[in-house]
Amino acid sequence: MGSEYLVLDTKAEIDFLKVSNQDLIVKIEVFPEDIKSIQEECRIKKKTIRIYFIEVLDPAEHKIAIVKKTIYIRKLNPSFPITSRL
Repeated sequence: MGSEYLVLDTKAEIDFLKVSNQDLIVKIEVFPEDIKSIQEECRIKKKTIRIYFIEVLDPAEHKIAIVKKTIYIRKLNPSFPITSRL
């Protein structure tokens, strides 16, 4: 998103589907059209909350868990650099 946005991982829920003692793999992809939508929403509302569902896979690509992530995103105000940045 760039340094002009604050992005916080505010919540996560994990639904474990299977037990695994192997290394696990997570693939996360946010598409350019999603980035544009987020930027537009932040331009209008100053902030947005997005929920993403992420699959956790084992090396054989069996689904081990599903993670529900809640992400808070807001446009930083350059006029208030101290209060708008963490």
